[in-house]
Amino acid sequence: MAKIIDTVDLVHAFHYEAQEKQGIYHRGPFQLMMNTNVIFNDYWMKDDAPFRLSDYQMSLILKGSISGVFNLQYHEFHEGDVYLIHPGLLCKFVSATDDINFRIVSISGDFITEQFPAFGVDRGLIVFHPSPEEWEQLITYYNLLEKLVDQEELVLLSAAYSALRYAVIKGNAAMGVEEQKQEHSPHLTKFQQFLSLLNEHGIREHKMAFYADKLSYTPKYLNAIVKEVSGRTMMEWINTYLIDEARASLAHTKKSVEQISDELCFPNSAFFCKFFKNHTGMRPSEYRKSLRSK
Repeated sequence: MAKIIDTVDLVHAFHYEAQEKQGIYHRGPFQLMMNTNVIFNDYWMKDDAPFRLSDYQMSLILKGSISGVFNLQYHEFHEGDVYLIHPGLLCKFVSATDDINFRIVSISGDFITEQFPAFGVDRGLIVFHPSPEEWEQLITYYNLLEKLVDQEELVLLSAAYSALRYAVIKGNAAMGVEEQKQEHSPHLTKFQQFLSLLNEHGIREHKMAFYADKLSYTPKYLNAIVKEVSGRTMMEWINTYLIDEARASLAHTKKSVEQISDELCFPNSAFFCKFFKNHTGMRPSEYRKSLRSK
């Protein structure tokens, strides 16, 4: 069964009439966000459901700090940091300081694929702390986009793409340096390879043996490596992935419990419901109902 990724269009996740008030500017496949303290606390921290964005998103942290889990890995972002999210990345924000303030540039993933097929972002998440000169360039791009929101859409999108491309180039270079520093830790590398495989195959493959075979280890040995690096077993990571996928579908789609169970390759919906309740304390229908009441 092919992996089915349900994504959230960030603009339409917010009430249209509140967009201008909240500092969200929307033109076709492009969006620009300001006043993100309000947006973050009123929308992204509203519930504990993970989500997948349908856009390429660049965020500049002007003040404060935020944390979140992206494709199962925990990250913190601080003042002066930049992060870029690839469409389809499984996201869940965890916390934010009261003074959080950041700016977001976002372009539809479909638009990028159609208009710039050579864009080529391999990493799901790029995080880096730019130099003062690079930061100034990114802020200049953002300020330019603010001035262009009423211009012809093609002009706006070209400028937005240039900003995104600049950030990707600088971010990939910075992350490449960090990855070279980690090469001395083979166990950390294997753990990251395991998580990468889990994010690629986790919907279909629920057994440790599959991932161990892919990495040419026995399940027992790979499990020991994963536990040493992360403090959690392989099955704990696999179960976390499945629960996050289930939560995302329950929160952001109208799919039935039976459909979600089938897409996650459980033998039947009763087994899925029992699994979900064992890990969350609620049946899937109860979880969905609890989100609607918030």
